[in-house]
Amino acid sequence: MTRSGYNPDVGDRHEFPKIKAEHGEDPSRFLQSGKQLAKARIAGIRDPELLEAYRAVTKQILSGSSKTEVLEHLAARERELTGQPEPEEQPIPATDGGEIVTEPEPESEPDELHPETKGLEVGEVLVVDRNDSSEYVWPTTPNAPQPYVMRAFDAEDNESMETMLSIGEIQSRLGLETETVSNESLEKNAPRAAATRGEK
Repeated sequence: MTRSGYNPDVGDRHEFPKIKAEHGEDPSRFLQSGKQLAKARIAGIRDPELLEAYRAVTKQILSGSSKTEVLEHLAARERELTGQPEPEEQPIPATDGGEIVTEPEPESEPDELHPETKGLEVGEVLVVDRNDSSEYVWPTTPNAPQPYVMRAFDAEDNESMETMLSIGEIQSRLGLETETVSNESLEKNAPRAAATRGEK
C-alpha cells in the first residue's frame, strides 16, 4: 500500500520489524510522522546501510511529491556521507515535439601570455594614435612567434596591415600618443594570436 503524503491515519501505519531488528529503528516510524521529523532524521543518519533501508521503505510506503522529496533528501545525505559533488542540472526535454536546446560550451580561455610580453595583460590592447592612422597592439599567446600582434588602420578606418611585433618594436611606439584599453571596449576584432580571454 502506498501513501500520497505524510501522516497517514494512525491505525494504518506500516511497520518493518526486520529493519528495526537489524538497524535498531524502523524508518517507517519517522517517514510517517511528518515532513520535518523525517527530514531531521535523514540529516542525522551516518550509516550508509541505514540510509539504504530508508530509501527502500520510502519507495514502498510513500508516493507522489512526498516520495520524491524524501528520495531527494536521502540522495543529498548520501552525497554528504560519500563526499560526492552535487549533480549538474540536465536540460528538460521539450514536450511539444521541439528539440532540446542546450547552451554551447564556452570556448577555452587563452589566459596565458607569450613569455616575453611586458606591459599588457590578457584582454588589454595598446592603442597608438598617429597623424594618419591608428595601431592596435595586443599581447599574444605563448605559442605565437613574437610577444605582440598589431593591426593598423588608415584615416578612413580601413585595415592597412597586421603584423607581429618584438619588444623593441613595441618600445619604439611608446613615445607616441598611446592609451591602454580593454579588448571588449574596441570595435575592432582581435587577431587570432591575441591573448583576449576568448573575447572577439
